Amino acid sequence: MSYVTVGILAVMGLGALPFLRPALLPTFKEPEIIVQIETAAGTSHPEMVRLTDRVTGELGAIPGVLNVGALIGRAEFGDRVVNINSAQLLVKIAPTADYRATVEAIDTAINGYPGVKSELQTYLNQTISVADAEADAPVVVRVYGQDWTILRDKSEELRQILSGIDGVADSKIDLPREEPTLEVEVNLTDAQRHGVNVGDVRRTASTLVNGLHVGSLYQEQKVFDVVVWSTPKTRGNLTDIGNLLIDTPFFKVPVRLEDVAEVRFVARPSVIRHENVSRYVDIGVNVKGRDAGAIVGEIQDRLRQFQFPLEYHAEVIGAYEQQQAAQNRLLAFAAVALIGILLLLQAAFESWRLAILSLLTLPLALVGGLIALATLATVEAQSVSLSAAFGLLTVFGIAARNQIMLIRHLRQLQANQKQAPGRK
Repeated sequence: MSYVTVGILAVMGLGALPFLRPALLPTFKEPEIIVQIETAAGTSHPEMVRLTDRVTGELGAIPGVLNVGALIGRAEFGDRVVNINSAQLLVKIAPTADYRATVEAIDTAINGYPGVKSELQTYLNQTISVADAEADAPVVVRVYGQDWTILRDKSEELRQILSGIDGVADSKIDLPREEPTLEVEVNLTDAQRHGVNVGDVRRTASTLVNGLHVGSLYQEQKVFDVVVWSTPKTRGNLTDIGNLLIDTPFFKVPVRLEDVAEVRFVARPSVIRHENVSRYVDIGVNVKGRDAGAIVGEIQDRLRQFQFPLEYHAEVIGAYEQQQAAQNRLLAFAAVALIGILLLLQAAFESWRLAILSLLTLPLALVGGLIALATLATVEAQSVSLSAAFGLLTVFGIAARNQIMLIRHLRQLQANQKQAPGRK
């Protein structure tokens, strides 16, 4: 009967494992909510101020919200790598408010702005996401190179090849957003004909369009930057920029910028991603109906056959590679831990038989906890966090201690019984 009970408990524990939803940390009801909003690339600062004021006013009117603050863009020496089209809203929820209803109201209000990409997080989740900012696809192929155009074209060509692999559900290139950028390309022949240097043309155009910081003005404990810049009406559009005057050495007769250079707007990525001093583009690959390990192996074979230009290459990264490495480390640590536990039990019982039996039956103490966690994950959609794993580990330790104490007590009783005089 005891063996049947052990078997039933083991089956119940193994049956609860597929229903567990692992997570790093539990979900806390943090009163500070961080809302990250991002508009189209190239959005001006006044437009971001207007939009942010409107959003903060709407969020502040939600019942349960105490106050709302906002950060637009990035400070001059700030650590947030964002552009002016990005803003961060800090929302504080009242302790007496309905937390879930308030968060849902905030999310609904933010999603009501078309063309605005938003993300709602708590401070703890944002910190974790920043520390683990890799692509979220199961398999990611990272293509490295220098030239953005070649990198993008080769990534698209490689994506089409990977899409033909059996088991690849879909593949997508993770390209950064592009924004209109003013580009001035100097014509060497025209520049030489007017007697100007290429460097002079570039420096003058940069000063007139972007401005040049030449010093600082100190007044009443305040610091003001002194910038040499053209007037706004002379750089209001592409035609005005082309008419900007460049000094020449011939009788100091200036020449128009468009006479020595081509002035145009081009689409450029708003963020340039680097790793190991090289630009990269990620290709996310989702798998379905086939083992991920087999798909990764075939992807690596295709990468070896793919012809990359000089100084261009690709690597397979992503959640699958990280998961495999983590599983291998976990299995190695678990094997060492089991050997250590077995040796400690043998030292406590002075019997290999009792030590092995004890090690095999100890996991049965976790069956109740696994069933409870599986019920929470199924009914209330809660994840098994790191704190739950520590709780199970504590239960395992208590069960091991009680088992050691019980077996040693039983062995002591057996020894005393053998030493007692027999009945007459």
